[in-house]
Amino acid sequence: MKKIILFILVISVLVVTAQKRATKKDADKNNQTYTTKFMVIKGVEVDLNQEGLSKEEVESVDISLEMKMKQKVKSKSKFLFSFDVGRFDKEVELLLEESTKFRSMAQAVNKAMEFGWYFVDANVVYDGDIIVHYYYMMRK
Repeated sequence: MKKIILFILVISVLVVTAQKRATKKDADKNNQTYTTKFMVIKGVEVDLNQEGLSKEEVESVDISLEMKMKQKVKSKSKFLFSFDVGRFDKEVELLLEESTKFRSMAQAVNKAMEFGWYFVDANVVYDGDIIVHYYYMMRK
């Protein structure tokens, strides 16, 4: 009888301490701060090749295929950039200052990589004559 009681007592102590350890680990996981951050680079591109022309004029202009290809390769586009990390801090301020010199989305991504950001994904939205680029970045 004493052996059975002693056995039940030992088992109950083991079960109680295992539950305490499990709840402590769960609490530590809940209190853990995540250092992963995300950023969205938004680049608004305006094609200056056809600036000042009406829609009818743009469609009716007779341009050779070779000329059209050259315009696409050496396009005269103006970019405006925004860097969204959820708040405005010194890093975003530096990126915005540098972005005034950028002529492409690649330059914006390369500059963000200097600050430890990594490219994750991208979307492009066409809105008439304006192209909006969304580049998703992550930092671990």
